[in-house]
Amino acid sequence: MTGMLFVTMTTFAASAALAATEADLTKRSDAKQLSMITTPLLAPDGKWFVYVLSPLGDPPPSRFATVVVRSTMGSAERQYIAGEASASTENLKMSPSGRWITFQASNSNESPTPKYPRTVLIGVATGARTEFEDAIDSAFVGGADEQIVLSGHSAQGSFDLTTVALRTGKQSVKHGVRIYGQNRQGTRLAWADDAGLHVEDLSTGIARDLDDASAKEYRNLTWSDRGSALALFRGNTLEVFTKLDAAALIKQSFQSDDRSFPAGYVTVPDAPLIWRDNDSGVYFGIRPLPQTKTTAAVEVTPNLILWNARDPHIPASKAFLEDRPRNYMALFSTLSDHAIVLSDPSLATLVPQKRGRFALAFDEKPYDVATSNGMELRDYYLVDLETGRRRMLKKRLQVDNVNFATSDIRPLLSPDGAFVVYQEDGEYYAYEVKTGVTRNMTRGLPTRFYAPDSDRNRRRAGYGGSTVVMQGWSKDGRHILLSDYRDIWALPLQHGVGINLTGNGRRADISYDLLKYDSAVQGSSDQNDQQYVDLSRPLYFAAKDLTSGRSGMARWSPETRTTVILHWEPARMSNYVRATMADVYVATRSTAQSYPNYFVLDESWRPSKQLSFANSGLAFTSGERVFRYTTNHGDALEARLILPIDKPIGKHGYPTIVEIYEEHGGQHTYVWPGNPWLENGYALLKPSIRPRFGDPGAAALESVTEAVRAAEATGLVDPNRLGITGHSHGGYETYFIVSRTNMFSAAVPMAGLTDLISGYGDLYTPGREPYLDSLPEPQSYETFQPYIGGPWWTRWNDYVRNSPLFHAEGINTPMLMIHGDEDFAVPFHHAVEMFNALHRLGKKDVVLLQYHREDHLGIQYEGESATGHDVQMRMLQFFNCFLKGAPAPDWWKDGISYPLGRAPSPEISRTSAAH
Repeated sequence: MTGMLFVTMTTFAASAALAATEADLTKRSDAKQLSMITTPLLAPDGKWFVYVLSPLGDPPPSRFATVVVRSTMGSAERQYIAGEASASTENLKMSPSGRWITFQASNSNESPTPKYPRTVLIGVATGARTEFEDAIDSAFVGGADEQIVLSGHSAQGSFDLTTVALRTGKQSVKHGVRIYGQNRQGTRLAWADDAGLHVEDLSTGIARDLDDASAKEYRNLTWSDRGSALALFRGNTLEVFTKLDAAALIKQSFQSDDRSFPAGYVTVPDAPLIWRDNDSGVYFGIRPLPQTKTTAAVEVTPNLILWNARDPHIPASKAFLEDRPRNYMALFSTLSDHAIVLSDPSLATLVPQKRGRFALAFDEKPYDVATSNGMELRDYYLVDLETGRRRMLKKRLQVDNVNFATSDIRPLLSPDGAFVVYQEDGEYYAYEVKTGVTRNMTRGLPTRFYAPDSDRNRRRAGYGGSTVVMQGWSKDGRHILLSDYRDIWALPLQHGVGINLTGNGRRADISYDLLKYDSAVQGSSDQNDQQYVDLSRPLYFAAKDLTSGRSGMARWSPETRTTVILHWEPARMSNYVRATMADVYVATRSTAQSYPNYFVLDESWRPSKQLSFANSGLAFTSGERVFRYTTNHGDALEARLILPIDKPIGKHGYPTIVEIYEEHGGQHTYVWPGNPWLENGYALLKPSIRPRFGDPGAAALESVTEAVRAAEATGLVDPNRLGITGHSHGGYETYFIVSRTNMFSAAVPMAGLTDLISGYGDLYTPGREPYLDSLPEPQSYETFQPYIGGPWWTRWNDYVRNSPLFHAEGINTPMLMIHGDEDFAVPFHHAVEMFNALHRLGKKDVVLLQYHREDHLGIQYEGESATGHDVQMRMLQFFNCFLKGAPAPDWWKDGISYPLGRAPSPEISRTSAAH
């Protein structure tokens, strides 16, 4: 047995950050050798592993993206230069058999001279190479006799489409093609040219004409999941072709002026087409005809914006919420040969359902979001896909108004359409569509399916970290699999008691996640991306020990109904995937010092043979410590202490920067270069903060101070040289913490809230015009950040108690405040209010950096902009001064405020940076 596969998404912000100081760093030159693995592919037989190795940062001209072909069984490895790292290298594809790969290249193996992108075909086992000039896209099609389809450059809207038989090399060319697409089985190819619409059976090479209209009129060609039907638009007419495998195919058409269709709608040809199962119908987009108003012209006041409390939306949000064009959904039935409207302005949002007679739809209009408790309220309906009739499912259902799919599941129809599962007040319910009977699946179970633990009735939007509540559906349609943030439960939809599949997650503090991959071992994903699980076969889980940070794989046995750990590793083992036609697995293994490279797993499920060697030997930390701690409130949390690069520890430990936001995991995550603290002799502590209903400030204070004490107990952290910083909500937490404790010697809050009462009445402004394109903030303050739970006039004490501004007198820590004056999320007035209060109090060790015309994100020190560079240098100077005893920078010690355009640039001396 061997391997499995995983893609690790990481960010790299080192190019500007690496130049931020003049400190002597032994690892800095190594950063130019950094690479990232992308587009990993494992052959179906498990014998070959293929990936792209792309240079990062500011690579020298001689470094190019490379496609690597590696044997999982032997030592064979071949590399092919793809050219400059670009999106073209992401087009790496493998044929269904795994015998061939293609990618786009801009440079040849022999010469780095740039060429126009072309398609390269490689025989995986043989290394045979073929280049196709003037081919900008490719796709594999066909069964046993595989073929590749190549499209050339468009000239006046048309291009050549070339099909190559990979076994024989035989080519055929279709000229003047304007649109094409192959079914996902690779058995048929459809294309349109000036002679009409055609389809070819790729196993026989026989083509047939479907339509004789001009190709200029066609768009949005979409194959059905079965691959035996296709739909597209010809102009504004929906054309549907079914039974393509029959001698007499069926052609059907729909126009919005059809007598059976309600008047006042037009089709939207560019909206997605979605096929129902068994080729039974196609969802398509519709839009109401523009209404022509004959009312007399109204004289307006051009410089006036009128706010009316009777309107559910403020003027600044009306353009976003009401005035934008909105598509609705209709369904064309291939069985009845007519279409029906499913959603319209009275019920605007429908979720397409592949199977079953009903689809879910919801309406939020009855509930004024400005007067809600912060959670979005919706009325949910079941829509009959045969008649369009609507059945009320649930009124006033509360859902997250922030789109964090990991924190909660919104109502879902089971894949067969038989049940709707939804959450209310921390319990999960199953509604049987046929009978209308609802049952509570989670009542009485010795666990809870909401987080935080105390938030049963007021669920905090967006909370939950990386844990996905919805884990899958059983193949027999009887169970849904849900996570309680530790264990995986199989909950019966109709009757019976829930089964804890993993057993010891809560007891042993282990987090389990179902491994989701297409294989004979365990289920497969359907077209709705809902995971099927066969409970009669073994199930495999990714397991993480939250106490020690170990990770590995576990297996549930249907015979014993127990789960056993197959392998633990003091590292991050990630997203196991199996070869689809062999018992071969590949996985990534990473630590803070080792990049997540790929390994084949041995018979004991341990990493054995290493398949990739990206960034080998390049470590940008001397190590990490991960530890658990418990707050006075009883929250068991974890923190990550990352140690600096090649710097001796002081007599009492390292000077340490505490970086905060919310929950921090990341154990054994590779540390990239560019972190100014690690590169300059600081340890970096990342504690977790568990949000608490009505007390965000106290939750942060307890979590961070207990994490610091636990870190000090390791002997690695100097308690007299502690700095703290955070951005956005972390900036708010930083303000609050230093208003209540003198534990820290220096603090840098960035873009943080200071006054929760005034903030409650603010606008969230993603654009540059705060009163023309904005959304009101109350909902965020009540249930997201900072999670107060109600308006200030009903929870006055909570707002005052948790507002750092009202405790400014307690701030004695030297503080460098950083804020952009065009911040779309936390208006600049929060920093102004705090600075004015501290100034009035006579606090001298305070400087506010106002970055003109910078937004919420532009001031982050990791940024690659000139602002990010400036922020990083000033933060480093500030911490060096108060944590290492370095001389204060001139812009701090001269005690002078500078208007726009006159603030001196930071100048970091070697003496200052090296202390």
